[in-house]
Amino acid sequence: MRSSVLIFSLFAATLAACNRDDVITRPSQPEIVWENNANVFEVKTGRSVRIAPSYLHAEGAVFRWTADGETVCTDAAYLYEAGDEPTVVYMTLEVSTDAGTDREELRIDVLERQLPTILLPGADDGYSLLENQPMTFDPSVDDRLPVTYRWTVDGQTVSTDKSYTFSRESEGRYAVALAASNEDGQDRIEFTVTVYSPANLPFGWEFEAGEYNMSAGRTIRLEPVSLTNAGDAVFQWSVNGEQVQQGSDPALVFTPAEAGDYTIEGGMTKNGLTVSRTIVVHAFEAGRFYRPRTETSGAGFDRIYAYTPAPGQFVNAGPETIATPGQACEYAQRQMAGGGYVSLGAFGGYIVAGFDHSVDASADGYELAVGGNSFDTSSEPGVVWVMQDENGDGLPNDTWYELRGSEYDDPATVHGYAVTYYRPASSGTEVPWTDDRGGRGAVGRNEFHQQDSYYPAWVAADSYTLRGTLLENRAEFGYSDRYGDFIWMLPAREWGYADNYSDEGRDGTWNLFRISDAVRFDGSPADLTYIDFVKVQSGVQAMCGAIGETSTEVTGIADYRMMK
Repeated sequence: MRSSVLIFSLFAATLAACNRDDVITRPSQPEIVWENNANVFEVKTGRSVRIAPSYLHAEGAVFRWTADGETVCTDAAYLYEAGDEPTVVYMTLEVSTDAGTDREELRIDVLERQLPTILLPGADDGYSLLENQPMTFDPSVDDRLPVTYRWTVDGQTVSTDKSYTFSRESEGRYAVALAASNEDGQDRIEFTVTVYSPANLPFGWEFEAGEYNMSAGRTIRLEPVSLTNAGDAVFQWSVNGEQVQQGSDPALVFTPAEAGDYTIEGGMTKNGLTVSRTIVVHAFEAGRFYRPRTETSGAGFDRIYAYTPAPGQFVNAGPETIATPGQACEYAQRQMAGGGYVSLGAFGGYIVAGFDHSVDASADGYELAVGGNSFDTSSEPGVVWVMQDENGDGLPNDTWYELRGSEYDDPATVHGYAVTYYRPASSGTEVPWTDDRGGRGAVGRNEFHQQDSYYPAWVAADSYTLRGTLLENRAEFGYSDRYGDFIWMLPAREWGYADNYSDEGRDGTWNLFRISDAVRFDGSPADLTYIDFVKVQSGVQAMCGAIGETSTEVTGIADYRMMK
């Protein structure tokens, strides 16, 4: 009896030890607890992230982290080290004890580092200044993350602002550097600023071409597209060895009296030094290479000779890769032949088309049509130019004449305007530009077009310059009664522009043009009796919020009288 009582007493004591309010309890299974219930982690390329959740009831637990079925860690916390490429990693975490197992999925997003990439046009070549002449350097910097700046001159810190104005009293070569830093890293550029006295400052001039083709009896203006430190320079011009002009005007207005080749020598003299340029003008008999229309002639353009858009949201946006200018022309031709459109991007972007016959001017009416996709409140005007095949080689390498539009004489219109676009230093960033008037800006990106770059992939150079006629930016954001909402409104011009929803000179989606509106460089009538080539060029430089840059679109170019 004593033994039985003793055994029962021990059993009762054991039950009492495992009881709480007469309920038998068992060990709880482990549990993984994520901070803020978040099991998604981010890390930049080349960095690491420590993943350390909390655990409940995990005394003596065994941990197992797996990725793609492979065990990568058996500790309670895991240090993930990211590689050099963005990716997404899916993992499983298990924690086990004798009481059971808890299992959780987690995701690691490896993101590309957002370095503060610096772009400063002209830095690769360095800069030249006069003594005491200030120059402000205002770089474009990827500042999606907070950035700190440090400018140095010859190793000494001179500024911690984004922009810096340089000026020195004495001649010399100065080593200038900018370092931009954020939490992801640093970018740095270095360049040289050379300071000259007035007597020693280098100078020069450049022309768009060394040879020009034109018809005898017509007039051309030979004008440099860039002047470097021209100051008080004197310009001398001679034609076939005979001096014809001398003075402060860097341009020569020339009219070849008869067909032939003319050698033109230009000299730019300053401080006793001269920079010379030789230009050859080939003059041909006017109308000699006219091509009459035949039974097989088509109304539409026959060939695309050039497609060079400015940067824009529709550039590089198609499914095919365009790597060369030739492929760009083929793409543009297919697009328009198939009923699509090509975008010319921001200001200056252009397309050149030719016909299989010469398009005759008429006494009245319209002879040319350019298709677009304008509509009420959305006009993106393009300037139209025409050319004769004056030298008969079948190529658009002769003289362009602008077709006068309603804005030609507007004081806000800028003739001979030039913009240089610069390849972004990193993907997914805006495209900076500078102009020949000291202006600067950028072709921005928007959420609807996420290709790596808006800079044309087939432009091999890291910068390119487009020249043409700049029209006033009249876009505005405001309330539209028609749409009952606030929208970007791009008003039409009266007449004479492509992709323009004008009341005058429009046939549906086609804008109509007269060859008789062709003008010379000075605005006087060109008096063309026919043309062979047409160029359409984006005429506005404007960013319009979410709808992006103002960009002329072209759906076709045609001989209008043959369309009817």
